[in-house]
Amino acid sequence: MNEAVEIAKLRLFLKLIAQVERIEDIEPLPDIDFNIRAGNALVGFANYQELKGSVENELSGQSKIIFDDPLKEIDEKAEMSARAFERFCEMQEKHSLGSSQFHESKIALQKQLSDLNARLDKYLAGEYSINESYMPNKKTYEEKFQDWIKKHQPFHWFVEFYDIIQNNSGFDIIIGNPPYVEYSKVRNDYTIKGYETEPCGNLYAFVIERCYTISKQNGFIAMIVQLPIVCTNHMESLQKKCLKQSDVIWFANFDDRPARLFDGLEHIRASIFISKNRTGELKNVFSTNYIRWYTIFRPNLFEILNFENVITFLIAGAIPKIGNNVGKKLKEKLNSNFFKSCQHQRRRAPCSPSL
Repeated sequence: MNEAVEIAKLRLFLKLIAQVERIEDIEPLPDIDFNIRAGNALVGFANYQELKGSVENELSGQSKIIFDDPLKEIDEKAEMSARAFERFCEMQEKHSLGSSQFHESKIALQKQLSDLNARLDKYLAGEYSINESYMPNKKTYEEKFQDWIKKHQPFHWFVEFYDIIQNNSGFDIIIGNPPYVEYSKVRNDYTIKGYETEPCGNLYAFVIERCYTISKQNGFIAMIVQLPIVCTNHMESLQKKCLKQSDVIWFANFDDRPARLFDGLEHIRASIFISKNRTGELKNVFSTNYIRWYTIFRPNLFEILNFENVITFLIAGAIPKIGNNVGKKLKEKLNSNFFKSCQHQRRRAPCSPSL
């Protein structure tokens, strides 16, 4: 949503200006056009590995001999763009925003990024069966390609944030409130490729998976999502992804009655989760109770959250909402009694296939 991006920039500028007490103290506002971008977060090359797979796949289908190395060339140009962005930022710090040199630098950087994105768009479109090599009618190809661009709005993290993705191995912190939209509602507009969480059928699951792709090891991901992330079978692939990718993960679970996290929205039962991206094996999974509260307690709601480690209680399709020691003891007791009951039944009917 281009308009949302423009509103975000405006709000940041207003916030900056609000901090100035005297008009004489106002300095030139920074240019943040390269920091806040619009595009489809789910469609595009997130990193070098994804790009490499696409390029190699296209080259393998060509019978002619390839003398150049497109991957090396793309990487070099992306590196050049990253360095150009550094120089652009340095000029801002020196308050050169009004100079012709600054303007020329911005235009040059925009052109570099535009050319790189256009090239990557060609490779990505090939994965959607829009390949110039196999479409002899150039006009037909161009029409299909432009229609695909318009619908999918690809965003290549590898290019737009090259220094972060390639040189920093990803973002340190990712915070989001992804769209709670069924995939079936957008599938006629655009489709995704290669997502493990596609069986979940909801865009917020795909966004979370993409976040793990673009975050660095030891980085943190924090998301506000719908409650089914912890308690429904159709979200099992997302649960597996989160647990597989995390060293430690926390889930805070909220009902929408009698009060709700988002006033004015109906049926928004939510989970706020924080994940530390994996460097080793999963160590701890923390959860709260299923929290219900009255509006009057809202100012203190997050101060009184209590988490318990539920890693030993995980089951397929569910991350238990247990936030205190009493709940843990009760669950352990229930598990123990269930085990004893099964043992008793097994002695009575040792040949029963259900046991």
